[in-house]
Amino acid sequence: KTLPKFVKNPSRASPDSISNSSSIPSLLFFVFFNYLKLVLYRAIKTPKPTIMNPLKIPTVIDKIDERKFRLFSKIYFFSTLLFSLVVIYKIISLEYYSDKVTINDVYNTLTNNLFGIEQHPIYASILISIAILLSAFKLLKANKLFEKILLILGNIIMLFTLFFLSRKAVILALVLSFAVFVFTNFKRIKIKKTLTLSILIFVSAIVATPVLKKRFKEVFYSVTYSKISPDNSSSIRFGVYKCVIETIKQNPIIGYGIGDVDNALQQCYEKTSKILVEGNYNSHNQYLGITLSNGIFGLLFFMLFLGYNVKKAAQFQDKLFLVVSIFYIVTMFFENILERQSGVIIFAFFICFFNFIKIVKTKRIALEEETDYNRN
Repeated sequence: KTLPKFVKNPSRASPDSISNSSSIPSLLFFVFFNYLKLVLYRAIKTPKPTIMNPLKIPTVIDKIDERKFRLFSKIYFFSTLLFSLVVIYKIISLEYYSDKVTINDVYNTLTNNLFGIEQHPIYASILISIAILLSAFKLLKANKLFEKILLILGNIIMLFTLFFLSRKAVILALVLSFAVFVFTNFKRIKIKKTLTLSILIFVSAIVATPVLKKRFKEVFYSVTYSKISPDNSSSIRFGVYKCVIETIKQNPIIGYGIGDVDNALQQCYEKTSKILVEGNYNSHNQYLGITLSNGIFGLLFFMLFLGYNVKKAAQFQDKLFLVVSIFYIVTMFFENILERQSGVIIFAFFICFFNFIKIVKTKRIALEEETDYNRN
């Protein structure tokens, strides 16, 4: 009884199974317990959530239709907006702009001491980016002026928080997925204007945000690729990638297994830099991480899985599904998001939802056509 019947046989899922009286409580249960678990509890750095949490999510999705997904989107948006406001309050209360604390002090506070709602900047950035993408689609359909103003102001606040967190990989993924959003929703003239405006905003944000500007400039420093420094995140990432690739070369076919990946990387870190040893970094790339643990065949299966979802998004003509998929595909080039519950829960929810809701819709259409045929 743990898994609903659509998991066992999607083709037999009843269209009515997602619209019974328990839908609202189930949705709220998911939002306020699973989403708050994302932003209120500390992330658990372990592959375990990748296995366990997706098994829970279908039991909730079985109760959700598109109308209730819109409710979920609103709750998600306002929850993320509230989280962003709390982050901004903390930044101000720490007197960061009065030079009382460093940027690393602020990040440490957000990760370890944020009124019980601690979250690592990477995963906070991912959650905020998803909220921005959801609200972009909502803004297209908004008719009321008040709703449009609220969405725009909310996005400004979340973008400020996102830029302050300065996770360049997530920002890059957001920019690319937003470009897909523009191409799939606007005509050619509007595409040029919207992309030009977006690029100007993006460049202006980098210039206006000292930390973000520094992080992007690091990529172009030659010293980044010759010396690992604790003050240069790009140099650390480059050192990690060198060790990851070297480790993969030693066992590329079947990998090291989930439990032995950290030990394998540590052996290389010990030969490379004390900074990497102390940081105990993962591969910072989901594709390389899967190759480390499961080898080339594991990577192949994972790529097929992602490709399948992109294909389904195109087949269903589901623009939101496509944009969210692109966002995660790009983000995975820079982060192991499926190894923390803060990353895997929302990812698994969206993948399950988008696929299941289309299966149900297809089934409903088939039943309606069959009913009309029998009547005639």
